Amino acid sequence: MKPKNYILFIIILFFPGFYLDSSVDKSEPKITVERKGQRYFINGIISPNSSRFSIWDVLRDYNNFSKFLPNVIESKAKTENNNKIVTQKLNAGFMFLKKETHLTLKVQEEPFKLITFKNINSKHFKEYFGKWDIIKKNNQQYIHYTLIAEPNFFTPSFISKNIFTKEIGIFLSHLKNEIEKRDRLIANHYFVADQGSLIVLKGNSTVYKYQCEAKNFKLHLIIKGTNEDDMINILNGGLDYINLSLPTKNLMSTKEKLNKKMYPLIEQNNSKTINFSMISYTVNNIIKEPIFTLNGNLSIAGHTNKVSIPIKITKKNNILYLSGSKILKMSDYKIKPPKMFVLKTHDEVEIHTNFKLKLKK
Repeated sequence: MKPKNYILFIIILFFPGFYLDSSVDKSEPKITVERKGQRYFINGIISPNSSRFSIWDVLRDYNNFSKFLPNVIESKAKTENNNKIVTQKLNAGFMFLKKETHLTLKVQEEPFKLITFKNINSKHFKEYFGKWDIIKKNNQQYIHYTLIAEPNFFTPSFISKNIFTKEIGIFLSHLKNEIEKRDRLIANHYFVADQGSLIVLKGNSTVYKYQCEAKNFKLHLIIKGTNEDDMINILNGGLDYINLSLPTKNLMSTKEKLNKKMYPLIEQNNSKTINFSMISYTVNNIIKEPIFTLNGNLSIAGHTNKVSIPIKITKKNNILYLSGSKILKMSDYKIKPPKMFVLKTHDEVEIHTNFKLKLKK
């Protein structure tokens, strides 16, 4: 590519879909762009008129970016070792100058607050990382976008900050429009774990049975739908998001020696939390008493497996109750059952969940 074409190339590469589009509202984004050497420091802020649930829904809708971000040909998300990996194929360029570009982003999420991303496999950048912050101030939701990028190729010093500012603004306006559109179309009910929620792990050994419990953990659930009855929305496919994060030290046995043996095993690979993220769900026996099966990724000790968990869901007085159980093998997560003298724990453990979730407004 000729040097004079790098201006157009790098703009679209950094910010896919940043071409002028009269359908996008360009009135609001606040943008700053700085360049130090070959590194670019980009900050942008938008304040969509929506709930944070709609913001979260759009920002993490990785598999559908191509539907609302121009020049994104393909975007796919998967989970590897407790990390979300997003691969993107971009049609980078402007008008007749086109170049297909690939990015592989390691993404980490803190539900409804923060998304960080870092490019881990691309020949185009020495550095490419950033974050999305969701901030509420004076009853208004704000999204703060940060990107630091250093290309692997020469970019002329006369690239104008005004050009970057204009094109980044178009990108953020696309996001804002999509967020507000979804917020208008559908209601989002957000539930979080309340006091009384409990996770119980039951196991056996050559000497005695044992039990571990956790009462302190984060559980987020979103129901989408147009019906006032959340159970009807769930039966109609409206259970949109479930995410569980359990700090390992919050899973405790009454036997201190067992805890000392257990924690180093479940904290392998610097993993300090046990996580479950729902991918999909099915409903059986709808007419009598519905039984739901949650399909998702369970991450323990730095290893992630797909699991299916049968669960019962009921609602009473704006409280959502979820209960279920699942048998797991520790060896599936590369965990060797702990030993203490003649005592050896069995490979299989049984997980029981009793969740009480309150509606968060």
